[in-house]
Amino acid sequence: MFQLLAGLALENLVKAVPIKKFGSGFEGKTIPQWVEGHDLLKLFKRAGIELLSAEEDFLQRLTECVIWAGRYPVPKRIEHMEVGHETSDSDPEEFRKLFALLEGEARKGTPE
Repeated sequence: MFQLLAGLALENLVKAVPIKKFGSGFEGKTIPQWVEGHDLLKLFKRAGIELLSAEEDFLQRLTECVIWAGRYPVPKRIEHMEVGHETSDSDPEEFRKLFALLEGEARKGTPE
């Protein structure tokens, strides 16, 4: 459950960063395709945030979990069962660090 909720929280916040930096890009009623995705690594790249290898591994695990855990008790495809989804003791701290980083990025230029 931690990975699902952490992944969704980071996904929502990381989507706010490029919108804050570059404008919404929501012309008319069309939602940009990138907003619909769950790939945290791509979203962090779009936001211009560089990651360490350990952070990339953590985000990859969260991405996999967000894709299937919100709808199914186990992954739909057997090859996704092979990806380690175990929660590490360091995951909560990794989450807090990335959340604080995104929060700072999202608040840039915002009056206090």
